Amino acid sequence: MINPGAKAAIKETKNNKIGVIGTETTVSNQAYSKVIKNINPEIEVIEKACPLFVPLAEEGWINHPATKLIAEEYLYDLKKANIDTLILGCTHYPILKDIIQEVIGENVKLIDSGSAASVEVNEYLEGRGIKNYQ
Repeated sequence: MINPGAKAAIKETKNNKIGVIGTETTVSNQAYSKVIKNINPEIEVIEKACPLFVPLAEEGWINHPATKLIAEEYLYDLKKANIDTLILGCTHYPILKDIIQEVIGENVKLIDSGSAASVEVNEYLEGRGIKNYQ
Protein backbone atom coordinates (compact mmCIF):
# COMPACT_ATOMS: atom_id res chain seq x y z
CA MET A 1 0.00 0.00 0.00
CA ILE A 2 2.80 2.41 0.80
CA ASN A 3 4.68 2.26 -2.51
CA PRO A 4 1.58 2.73 -4.72
CA GLY A 5 0.29 5.57 -2.53
CA ALA A 6 3.67 7.30 -2.51
CA LYS A 7 4.07 6.97 -6.28
CA ALA A 8 0.55 8.30 -6.92
CA ALA A 9 1.23 11.31 -4.68
CA ILE A 10 4.52 12.05 -6.42
CA LYS A 11 2.73 11.95 -9.75
CA GLU A 12 0.05 14.38 -8.53
CA THR A 13 2.03 17.01 -6.63
CA LYS A 14 2.72 20.27 -8.41
CA ASN A 15 4.49 22.15 -5.60
CA ASN A 16 6.48 19.20 -4.15
CA LYS A 17 4.70 19.40 -0.79
CA ILE A 18 2.97 16.17 0.16
CA GLY A 19 1.09 15.54 3.37
CA VAL A 20 0.57 12.11 4.88
CA ILE A 21 -1.99 11.21 7.50
CA GLY A 22 -1.84 7.82 9.13
CA THR A 23 -1.79 5.88 12.34
CA GLU A 24 0.81 6.56 15.01
CA THR A 25 2.84 3.58 13.79
CA THR A 26 2.79 4.58 10.13
CA VAL A 27 3.81 8.14 10.93
CA SER A 28 6.47 7.23 13.52
CA ASN A 29 8.04 4.78 11.05
CA GLN A 30 8.07 7.49 8.37
CA ALA A 31 7.05 4.77 5.95
CA TYR A 32 5.72 7.13 3.27
CA SER A 33 8.45 9.75 3.74
CA LYS A 34 11.18 7.18 3.17
CA VAL A 35 9.66 5.91 -0.08
CA ILE A 36 8.90 9.41 -1.37
CA LYS A 37 12.36 10.75 -0.51
CA ASN A 38 13.97 7.70 -2.12
CA ILE A 39 12.16 8.46 -5.38
CA ASN A 40 12.45 12.25 -5.22
CA PRO A 41 14.53 13.84 -2.43
CA GLU A 42 13.30 17.31 -3.46
CA ILE A 43 9.79 16.64 -2.16
CA GLU A 44 8.87 17.95 1.26
CA VAL A 45 6.79 15.45 3.24
CA ILE A 46 4.74 16.50 6.25
CA GLU A 47 3.30 13.61 8.24
CA LYS A 48 0.59 13.74 10.90
CA ALA A 49 -0.81 10.93 13.02
CA CYS A 50 -4.61 11.01 13.15
CA PRO A 51 -5.49 8.17 15.54
CA LEU A 52 -9.04 9.32 16.29
CA PHE A 53 -10.04 8.97 12.64
CA VAL A 54 -10.18 5.17 13.00
CA PRO A 55 -12.81 5.03 15.77
CA LEU A 56 -14.78 7.86 14.14
CA ALA A 57 -14.93 5.90 10.88
CA GLU A 58 -15.82 2.69 12.69
CA GLU A 59 -18.55 4.50 14.63
CA GLY A 60 -19.98 5.79 11.35
CA TRP A 61 -19.53 9.43 12.39
CA ILE A 62 -18.82 10.44 8.81
CA ASN A 63 -20.59 13.83 8.91
CA HIS A 64 -20.64 14.34 12.66
CA PRO A 65 -19.65 17.80 14.02
CA ALA A 66 -17.08 16.15 16.31
CA THR A 67 -15.40 14.57 13.27
CA LYS A 68 -15.12 17.95 11.59
CA LEU A 69 -13.62 19.54 14.71
CA ILE A 70 -11.08 16.75 15.04
CA ALA A 71 -10.23 16.95 11.33
CA GLU A 72 -9.68 20.70 11.64
CA GLU A 73 -7.30 20.11 14.54
CA TYR A 74 -5.39 17.28 12.83
CA LEU A 75 -5.13 18.97 9.43
CA TYR A 76 -4.26 22.48 10.62
CA ASP A 77 -0.47 22.12 10.26
CA LEU A 78 -0.80 20.38 6.89
CA LYS A 79 -3.00 23.20 5.61
CA LYS A 80 -0.57 25.78 6.96
CA ALA A 81 2.31 23.97 5.17
CA ASN A 82 0.54 24.57 1.84
CA ILE A 83 0.53 20.93 0.74
CA ASP A 84 -1.15 20.22 -2.58
CA THR A 85 -1.41 16.44 -2.16
CA LEU A 86 -2.51 14.40 0.86
CA ILE A 87 -2.01 10.66 1.23
CA LEU A 88 -4.72 8.89 3.23
CA GLY A 89 -2.30 6.44 4.82
CA CYS A 90 -4.80 4.21 6.61
CA THR A 91 -7.54 1.99 5.21
CA HIS A 92 -10.15 3.67 7.43
CA TYR A 93 -9.44 7.20 6.23
CA PRO A 94 -11.18 7.04 2.82
CA ILE A 95 -14.44 6.58 4.76
CA LEU A 96 -13.89 10.15 6.01
CA LYS A 97 -12.62 11.52 2.69
CA ASP A 98 -15.47 14.00 2.21
CA ILE A 99 -14.88 15.72 5.54
CA ILE A 100 -11.11 15.53 5.09
CA GLN A 101 -11.47 17.17 1.66
CA GLU A 102 -13.77 19.84 3.06
CA VAL A 103 -11.32 20.73 5.83
CA ILE A 104 -8.07 20.50 3.86
CA GLY A 105 -9.54 22.36 0.86
CA GLU A 106 -10.58 21.55 -2.67
CA ASN A 107 -7.15 22.52 -4.03
CA VAL A 108 -5.54 19.52 -2.29
CA LYS A 109 -5.61 16.18 -4.12
CA LEU A 110 -6.43 13.23 -1.86
CA ILE A 111 -4.59 9.97 -2.53
CA ASP A 112 -6.25 6.76 -1.36
CA SER A 113 -3.42 4.22 -1.05
CA GLY A 114 -5.84 1.32 -1.53
CA SER A 115 -7.12 2.73 -4.81
CA ALA A 116 -3.56 3.47 -5.93
CA ALA A 117 -2.61 -0.16 -5.20
CA SER A 118 -5.56 -1.47 -7.22
CA VAL A 119 -4.53 0.72 -10.19
CA GLU A 120 -1.00 -0.71 -10.02
CA VAL A 121 -2.30 -4.29 -9.89
CA ASN A 122 -4.61 -3.62 -12.84
CA GLU A 123 -1.76 -2.12 -14.89
CA TYR A 124 0.49 -5.03 -13.99
CA LEU A 125 -2.08 -7.61 -15.11
CA GLU A 126 -2.95 -5.75 -18.30
CA GLY A 127 0.74 -5.23 -19.14
CA ARG A 128 1.32 -8.96 -19.00
CA GLY A 129 -1.89 -9.87 -20.80
CA ILE A 130 -3.20 -11.88 -17.86
CA LYS A 131 -6.11 -9.72 -16.71
CA ASN A 132 -9.42 -11.57 -16.48
CA TYR A 133 -12.15 -9.24 -17.74
CA GLN A 134 -15.06 -11.27 -16.42
